[in-house]
Amino acid sequence: MKIILKFGLLAVVIFFCVQMFLVLRKGKQAVPSHAQPQEEWKTRVRDLRTRNLKKDFKDAILKNDLCFKGINEYSTAIPGVEAYYSNLPGRKCVKIIEGTGDAITSDEHGMFQDSARHYAAAYNKLLLEYIESQMSQKEIRDWRAHKEKLDSSDKHQRLIRLTGEREKKASD
Repeated sequence: MKIILKFGLLAVVIFFCVQMFLVLRKGKQAVPSHAQPQEEWKTRVRDLRTRNLKKDFKDAILKNDLCFKGINEYSTAIPGVEAYYSNLPGRKCVKIIEGTGDAITSDEHGMFQDSARHYAAAYNKLLLEYIESQMSQKEIRDWRAHKEKLDSSDKHQRLIRLTGEREKKASD
C-alpha cells in the first residue's frame, strides 16, 4: 500500500512540474490541444460549410486518393456509407477530419462536429458512386447482390435508421 501511495504522489509531483514548465515556457496557462477558442471553431464550421465538395472530390480522384472521410466519435465513423464500408471489395482507407472527437468542448465545437459529419457523408456518397462506376460488370453484379442482402438484414436496417437519425440531427 505504501508503494502505491509513493508512486501516486510521485506521479502528482511530476504532473505538477510538467504543467509549471509549460506555463513558464509559454508564458501562459497550458491549454489542451483540443480546447480551441470558440471563434476558431466558428471559422472551421464556416470553412467546412463553404467548401466546394465536388472540387475536393475531383482533386482527390486526380491524385488517385480513394480514401473515405471519417470523423472521430466514440469510435471512427464513416458517415454516409457506414452500412456498406466494411463490405466493400478491395482496399479501403479513411482520412479523419481533424478536430472531430467525442469530447465536445463547446457549442461551437458541436456545430463543427455536425458540419464535419454532413460534409463527410456527402463526400463519401460521391466516392462510393465513383468506386461502383469503376467496377467490372461482374464485380458490380456481385456487389449489388451483396448490397441487397445487406439491405434486407435486420442489423443493416438498424444501422441505416441510426445513421439517418444522426444525419437528421446534424442537419437540424
